[in-house]
Amino acid sequence: FDCMISHAEEKFEHTLFYDYETGALVDSSKDIDIDCLLVEDLIWAEIDDPDHLKRAINLIYPMIKSNE
Repeated sequence: FDCMISHAEEKFEHTLFYDYETGALVDSSKDIDIDCLLVEDLIWAEIDDPDHLKRAINLIYPMIKSNE
């Protein structure tokens, strides 16, 4: 997290268009190892906008319900 903050502070001096995923996290991975747990059968959806919500309702939610 501290590494991500450091990268973000540097970028924010020039632009506010810098996000944590493709920006701070990727840039930090060049400096430190970042371990990630891979869950092969995880059913999930990122919901940032109406299109994401529509996809989650129509595709992801039915998959979750069928696995109950």
